[in-house]
Parts: sequence; C-alpha cells; structure tokens
Amino acid sequence: MLSVINVIGRLGATPRADVTQNGKDYASLNVAASYPKGDGEYGTIWYNCTVWGKQSEYAAKLGKGDMICVIGDFRPRSYEAKDGTTRTSLDVSVSTLRTLQRKDRDDEQAAPKSNKRSAALPAEEPYVDENDFPFG
Repeated sequence: MLSVINVIGRLGATPRADVTQNGKDYASLNVAASYPKGDGEYGTIWYNCTVWGKQSEYAAKLGKGDMICVIGDFRPRSYEAKDGTTRTSLDVSVSTLRTLQRKDRDDEQAAPKSNKRSAALPAEEPYVDENDFPFG
C-alpha cells in the first residue's frame, strides 16, 4: 500500500542529476514546504525527493528557489545521525513534477521551454482544469 503525498514548496538547492549502477537516470531534490505554527508564524519541513527517468532531465534544469509541486510515494525513514541521535528523513519517490514559479536568474536558458500552463500562472493561484473533475 502506498502513501501518496502532494508537496508544494521551493527547491533548497539546484537538483543533482545522476545515473544508477543499472543505468537509470534520476535527480535528487530538496524541497522546503512551509506550515503554519500559529500566531502568524511558519515552520519549514524538508522533503528529500527523487525523480526518475525523463522527468529527471527536466528536474536537472531547475534551480534553487524555484517553486515546484511534486506528487509521489511518501516514505518516512529513520536513521542514526553522526551524533548518535535518531532522526527521520521524509523521502518522496516522485511520479509527477510541475514547475509553479521560476526564481529570477540571469541565465534564461534554464527556463522550461514547453510549460505554458505553469508559466502563465500567478504565484498565488494554483492551476485548476475543470475538465479534470470526474463530475459535471
């Protein structure tokens, strides 16, 4: 059974693209998402995301600060840190990756070439396609 998660946040660093020993392309992303703590204050949750296949090529063109949406299989994982404490990593194996907002950069070649739907969005409003609903 899978736990599917939808995360909207900003990239904390430029994605790292690589290839597995079996020849599968992937990219690693660190996504920061905010949550309300109360009294107008916000906290940050970090997600370690892995994008596979063709989407990893697209992910490698993104940069630090870009706002993205990832949907994928969520797997919290406990590990022992170097200081001996037990920590939890929030891992997401990404099935869908969308760019919501690009951070302004001098290098415009990094911009996606065919993401017209996302490029036209104001930052505050998510895209909703009424044709995606199963009811009328």
